[in-house]
Amino acid sequence: MLKNSQVLRIGVIRGGKNRIDESLAYGQYLIEKLNKLGHRTVDILIDKEGTWHAFGKQILPADIVVVADVVWNALYDTPKDRDISIPALMQNLNLPLISETDMTFGIISRPEMLREFLKRNDIKSTPHLLYTHTLPADDEDGRVKDFINTINKKISPVWSIEAMYTNQYPDIVAKNQMDLFTAGHIFLDFEGEVLVANLPVGKRAHIGIITGFRGQKQYALVPLENRHVEGLHNTFSNTEKEALVSLAKNIHMLFDYPHHMAVDIVHAPHRGLVVERVTTRPLHYDQSPFCQSLALLGVGHDEVIAHAINQVMGK
Repeated sequence: MLKNSQVLRIGVIRGGKNRIDESLAYGQYLIEKLNKLGHRTVDILIDKEGTWHAFGKQILPADIVVVADVVWNALYDTPKDRDISIPALMQNLNLPLISETDMTFGIISRPEMLREFLKRNDIKSTPHLLYTHTLPADDEDGRVKDFINTINKKISPVWSIEAMYTNQYPDIVAKNQMDLFTAGHIFLDFEGEVLVANLPVGKRAHIGIITGFRGQKQYALVPLENRHVEGLHNTFSNTEKEALVSLAKNIHMLFDYPHHMAVDIVHAPHRGLVVERVTTRPLHYDQSPFCQSLALLGVGHDEVIAHAINQVMGK
């Protein structure tokens, strides 16, 4: 609960045209945490047609200044899919905003753009392809066969496989053809893009960075090894941790991101450090890798959320 702090009306914008399930879930998580902190949350929903709603009624985008003191952007639409730029709107309204810039989110949300950005900055990243079904839905055998053949031709194992812009399918690590066959059946009815990346042999690390936290310009969480179903483990040596944190801080600095972000890096014996993923939304459920890293340092999720609010309020 709030102690000696101002109770704020915090508008959480969610919904949108794409990745709606992710946005709704992330927004709901934020609303619950903000309510726990003692703030008054305003649930602002943007429907598929781009119409804004608050308190069960339609509102104009500019009306948000009447109902909120601070805005938290939980949309997952890419900037090109939005009817209006959230950062630009809030700047015009002089409303404090917790959000990525359009450029940052545009790069991070598209794997090919992220990898090109990293390459230009001499940072290694995992080779990838974006797969979409081209055969009809009733040709199940053909779909699975094409899925397997396409991946085998373009990406070498081990494969990291995930459905883009939805949380309805599990992330999969496929080590052999049987795993790939299983993945083909799991994504059989998914009509969107499937991201397939080469996962180099090595230890996969998750590193969180928080801007301006606890007196540090870049507060780094302890790099943890992500063993998927086996969870996260503190297995890296001090030398390995220093290298992982240095790279994560470099990426954080390149994006000039003012809040918290996380970087997934593979520590590969033969290739060095290879970036797999960058996310600016790592704090989205209590058992996320980012939250587990916080727990290791005795940092509460609520403390990070409160810090983000204080940052935009200039405290």
